[in-house]
Amino acid sequence: MNEFEYGAEVEITKVTIDSVEGKRLAQESFTEIIDAPKSTSKQAAVSQREITKEELIETLKHTIRDISNNLIAEEGIGSHELGYIYNVLMNHIRVKLLDGKSAGLASETSLIHALNHRGTITHNFKSRPGLIASIVKYRKEIQNGR
Repeated sequence: MNEFEYGAEVEITKVTIDSVEGKRLAQESFTEIIDAPKSTSKQAAVSQREITKEELIETLKHTIRDISNNLIAEEGIGSHELGYIYNVLMNHIRVKLLDGKSAGLASETSLIHALNHRGTITHNFKSRPGLIASIVKYRKEIQNGR
């Protein structure tokens, strides 16, 4: 897991649609230009609202829990190992993405950085088949004194 890399991320923060061009299937030569959708005030209010640090922490925790759950399910591991895998992933994220700090002590910038890498985190663990199963297996062997 120490080999996993998390470089700079690119985040698309806003997409504006000027118009939509459509072609009717029944008529080959007719093209229709449709006006762009109007943004609603609710969308504008949500996009302008500041997210608190506590919300970022909770979002990160829920995201890592969901990633952990998906990883153990794909490996055929029972949900009784969810807590352990969650702790392994959170420790990995603390070291790699949160400057060695827990989620509660990490900066908002680090929390956002970690959230932006949720796809990379998933990819890194899925790209090494058997990694999650090995983490669980060798933990049990160490606990049993082997």
